[in-house]
Amino acid sequence: MKIALVSYDNSQNRGTGYYPPMHLCNLGTGLRHAGYDVRVFDYAGPFSAIDNYFQEIADFSPEMVGLTCFTPGVARFHQLTRRLRDHVRDAALVVGGPHPSVWPRWTLENLSQFDYAMQGECDHAIVHLVEMIDGRRAQSEVPGLVYRRGDEIICNPADSIEDIDTLPQIDRTLLDRYYQAKLYWDMAARGPLDVMITSRGCPYDCSFCFKVDRRYRFHSAEHVMTEFDDLRRRGVKSVHVQDDAFTANKKRCAAVADALVAGKHRLWIKIRSRVNSVDETILRKLKRAGVRWIIYGFESGSQIMLDSMNKRSTVAMNEQAVTITKKVGITCYGEIMVGMPGETSETIDETIAFLLKHKPIIGTVAVLYPLPGTRVYDEARRAGTLMGDWSTDGPWPWVKLPWSDSRDDLVAEARRINRIVQRDPGTILYFLRTHLRTISWNQVRYLAKLAGRHLRELFRPSRRTAAQPRRQQYVPAGG
Repeated sequence: MKIALVSYDNSQNRGTGYYPPMHLCNLGTGLRHAGYDVRVFDYAGPFSAIDNYFQEIADFSPEMVGLTCFTPGVARFHQLTRRLRDHVRDAALVVGGPHPSVWPRWTLENLSQFDYAMQGECDHAIVHLVEMIDGRRAQSEVPGLVYRRGDEIICNPADSIEDIDTLPQIDRTLLDRYYQAKLYWDMAARGPLDVMITSRGCPYDCSFCFKVDRRYRFHSAEHVMTEFDDLRRRGVKSVHVQDDAFTANKKRCAAVADALVAGKHRLWIKIRSRVNSVDETILRKLKRAGVRWIIYGFESGSQIMLDSMNKRSTVAMNEQAVTITKKVGITCYGEIMVGMPGETSETIDETIAFLLKHKPIIGTVAVLYPLPGTRVYDEARRAGTLMGDWSTDGPWPWVKLPWSDSRDDLVAEARRINRIVQRDPGTILYFLRTHLRTISWNQVRYLAKLAGRHLRELFRPSRRTAAQPRRQQYVPAGG
């Protein structure tokens, strides 16, 4: 039985990088161990040419095709997978991932091109699913399966893996042709790039976060080091660990750092961390181990907003994290978000002041998109401030604030933060000082586009005429 696991770059390779779809490699590894002919397909080109990619999948003649759906991309996902369905009419089309895990019935009700959906962790369940498609198992025996029975949609209880060390090491040869084509890159990377995921779930409870599973499970240091050893053998130079909080368990984090030093891996590593789970001691260990970049979820420079998000952190913790990260010589990245309930001009100005004072590197400032299953989504829906909802053909929903007439007002504030921070001389110098040694052609191309956009904005004449009066400027509450 042939199985195709399918991915594509939603930004069409126009973002700050593109990572390998390790979640599909993880599923493909289990299927290979079960004896199936599985192939992972990946694509980072323009959607105008994606039918050629879909034809390549069809030429493989798969009997099952699986894809992952993330809520923010559900509308585009719907459009593209309807086109894919035309190419693989005889295959069982299956969707998994965060969106069907939270909204399983919605998924089959609105994505009619799919035969089945899968919710929860599918490492073992996907093998049961293939056995069911092959006629060797009943639908009721597949954990997490969502299927139609007449006019009814049935949702089987999802699977849960308590000890993730029992899972096999990921077989990256499933993506070898894409590695060889140098498809994967990132602004913060040196040489061949790969990614790792060393934990599941999250021990925290931020009100906007899609990770509704609070059972934090992590691979042992020994399991993690086996994967690092494999990456070194494959010639990888940069590794990005995608855990939301790699430092959450400091004992394991320190053990991994010590093993990297002892093994002389000499990798350039990027991790993500919470500001309340680092100190100078662990950062110095990570620096010696090869960690060059850390991304913190600052989210805001306002304590009011951090409390609104249930971040369980403070502005002082944000400031301390930047200070000690720079002190030990690790490049400090951060993420910022606007549009949470309680946001005002004052809280936004506090965020700008924090960024200009401490100068972490910030990518695009995000506007809150209320994800189903999160606290902010549920509370906004009850309060009547949820504007719109997730659909296969509409814009993203947003949470109305007292000063916002449309989501465009929130986007304008996010762009204002971006403009101010990205034009700050100190922030620019910090970025260049920490990245010149690792810059690649993809990075040069991206930076040139960014600089060109800023120059066009700077010198663009106003398009208004006397017959087109300026729109009344919205005023955030308190502003």
